Amino acid sequence: MALSHWSSAGARSDYEAAYRDSLALWPAATESTHVDTPFGRTHVLSSGARDGDPLIALHAASLSATQWYPQAAGLGTRYRLHAVDIMADIGLSTQTRAIDERADAAAWLSSVLDALGLDQAAFVLSLIHISEPTRRRLES
Repeated sequence: MALSHWSSAGARSDYEAAYRDSLALWPAATESTHVDTPFGRTHVLSSGARDGDPLIALHAASLSATQWYPQAAGLGTRYRLHAVDIMADIGLSTQTRAIDERADAAAWLSSVLDALGLDQAAFVLSLIHISEPTRRRLES
């Protein structure tokens, strides 16, 4: 049984249609595939040099693998880019088992690499952290 964060089947369907539309922004030879992991089916967008070094791109929270489209063509000149839709976030991955601990997240990512047939890869991460800075009155 899939774990879902979607409010309805219609919301998921609308999102998936918009996601597919956004793929038009990617290089023409981009492949959209799913790989099976112990935590569910993980969606991966692959593009770039087939003989290039593998590069795994992980998106920021509340985004998806599609966020990498501005960099895909440039990175693809040297790398085989694999942009992964992270489990438990928006995207086209379908989670079937909870990721409760860091060890689970590591096992999931390792299983994605295994499914892609990769012994090793470089990683690029998009991290966004916005918080209210601590405010203190400085004593004179």
